[in-house]
Amino acid sequence: MNDIIVVSTTSSLEGWEIQKYLGTVTFHVVEGTSFFSDFFAKYSDFWGGRNKSYQNALASIKNEAIAGLKLKARELNANCVIGISIDFDEISGKDKQMFMVSAIGTAVYAKNDNINIQEMYAQNNKLSDSELEVLLQKRSLLNKINDPEFKFDDKVWKFIISNKIHKVANSVINYLESSKDSLNFEKIIELSGRYFMQIDKSVAKKVLYDSFASTDTIKNVIRRIIVDGSFIDYHYLFQLLKSDDMKSQKRALELLKFHKSFYSIDDLNLINQLVKYIKDQFAIELDIVQEKAKLSGKVQNYWICKSCDFKNKETDSYCIKCQKDSLGFSALETKPQQVLDLLINKAIILEEELNVQEIQ
Repeated sequence: MNDIIVVSTTSSLEGWEIQKYLGTVTFHVVEGTSFFSDFFAKYSDFWGGRNKSYQNALASIKNEAIAGLKLKARELNANCVIGISIDFDEISGKDKQMFMVSAIGTAVYAKNDNINIQEMYAQNNKLSDSELEVLLQKRSLLNKINDPEFKFDDKVWKFIISNKIHKVANSVINYLESSKDSLNFEKIIELSGRYFMQIDKSVAKKVLYDSFASTDTIKNVIRRIIVDGSFIDYHYLFQLLKSDDMKSQKRALELLKFHKSFYSIDDLNLINQLVKYIKDQFAIELDIVQEKAKLSGKVQNYWICKSCDFKNKETDSYCIKCQKDSLGFSALETKPQQVLDLLINKAIILEEELNVQEIQ
């Protein structure tokens, strides 16, 4: 499928044949009301009207919402979004006021044999003055971001989020790590999450999963961004699980407890592969030794801990010395069997539900 997603506010596309309806897609963009009041304060013209800067700001948010719909549609293997509706609302809570733009549409796969894809690319291959300005700012940002004195202030966050600057993804992770003791760390986490949700999903996943496997200081933060941002991906988790590093395997199991935003036949196939792999990889093979009791002479069984080589009674679930079980997991860690049970049940449900949908 090409990268162009056709969008329309109507329920049909002239000259196109809709072959499959793939579901409703929605996307929301939330801005603080101060964002708009700043434009009124700084850019109102002599007559008190809305000038070009304010209109560009509204257009930018609207375009961001439509771009979000396109991204969601692409995930469903659609090439068009029809019946698009965009609403502007003001929301409030906890003494805060926010401005929200909500976009909704129907993702479809449609065909038009008369459309020349090259012509569509050519029509889109134009650069406006505002787009050029964004590219100039982006170039300047990339030249400065590795400077030790560089700061992620509100202006930088606004720019990289609204313009989806994926080339600074690793820098965002580095900033998260360096800010872990900051008083406004929670705000930085929130902004980082928003950033990763806006940029190209394949880039976001690669950076997040690489960081999740390697970092210890902000592991829980990265996990939170992955889960809250719906970045659960069985391909990446399978790679982590196949790692020779026990730490990476445990982190993969930790994320496999969480759900994806939606499931497909491909996911079902991967779940079945994961089930088989976990069964084989984490099969319990106790290293049992037998010893006679000195006083009674009775033979007793002991298992040798793989983590610390300590000898434990057969009835001990966890090693007395290191507090890990026979597979090397502590009481608080996600166990392979827990994940296995969940994945097996998921596979049963998905097989039933996806087959029902196909028949219908």
